[in-house]
Amino acid sequence: MEKLTIALAAGFGALARYALTALPAGDALTLVAINAVGCLLIGAKPSPAWWSTGFLGGFTSFSTYMLISFTDRSALYLFASAIICVAAWFAGDAIRRRTC
Repeated sequence: MEKLTIALAAGFGALARYALTALPAGDALTLVAINAVGCLLIGAKPSPAWWSTGFLGGFTSFSTYMLISFTDRSALYLFASAIICVAAWFAGDAIRRRTC
């Protein structure tokens, strides 16, 4: 049952990401924001699995990030996005540690 819950949550996360990127202003920076928010939330609340692995796993998108980096041939986008997302995860983890 847990695997089904995680899979459903991942589907909802992917739908949320798609809805945000389908907005008129949805571009590569929108994906950076989505991934940064997802990383922050995973750092802040890593469990239960349906939330982190499921919803936030579907919400964030490493594959799309890599595709944009490749098609735009932008090393700046590739590295800046990675740095922003790792920093966001550390910030979320720091928030979680303060509240526990």
